[in-house]
Amino acid sequence: MPLPNHMNRRSVLAIATDAADKSPPDGYTLLFVTTALPTNAASGKKLPFDLMKDLVPIGQIGATPLLIAGSANSPATTLRELIDLARAKPNGINYGSSGVGSMSHIGMELLASEAKVQLLHVPYKGTALAVNDLVSGQLQAVLGTFATLSQLVEGGKLRALAVTGSQRAALAPNVPTVTELGLPGARIDFWWGLMGPARMPPEVVKRVNDELNAVLVQPEVRELLAREVAVPTPGTPDDFGKLMAFEVTRWSKLIKDANIKME
Repeated sequence: MPLPNHMNRRSVLAIATDAADKSPPDGYTLLFVTTALPTNAASGKKLPFDLMKDLVPIGQIGATPLLIAGSANSPATTLRELIDLARAKPNGINYGSSGVGSMSHIGMELLASEAKVQLLHVPYKGTALAVNDLVSGQLQAVLGTFATLSQLVEGGKLRALAVTGSQRAALAPNVPTVTELGLPGARIDFWWGLMGPARMPPEVVKRVNDELNAVLVQPEVRELLAREVAVPTPGTPDDFGKLMAFEVTRWSKLIKDANIKME
């Protein structure tokens, strides 16, 4: 169901997070979070909650790399060639995103910052529209999920330029990582996790974390995550909290340095 005109994904996320914060801290109401939460907190916009104070990390669920895809019609057949073209002509290489502040936007700005080039951002109202224009050659790059892009790559309609994870992806073993291409700072994992109200007793947090980690080692869960080219990431609440703090710091700096005006 489409969102009402006066709402966007960022406002919905803020409402859900605020509701979780105000729920009884008994472990029965949890917040399912993604990478979008720290980018939202890093936006500089006034929010009804403080991510690092009003919520407690419980555990990470899984993580998946993203894929940088290029147009099959582009003269740039590799990410290095795309960067070289961008270096020769600042803002001459464009990329599409699902909107200002989306991961497909700020992730490409992170790549541009790491490569020290200027790319032209073209925001769309949804990933599908951006991918359509990438296929037709009106765009030259898009950062997206494997679920969105891999079939078009396999069909020859797009080119896979790089994977943003620390390792090559099983679905694209011949596609280099950004780290292999000399751009380690552009590494991005899209992840999922659980948080709860900050008032949750430590013993409740530990119990939920223990149960989560037990679920993540089950074969059917690993198989489910593998469909998204994702791997389970069991760990402690402290591990997840450190990841959250790192993400907020990283995206806050990027948004400020790149002068991104979040919507």
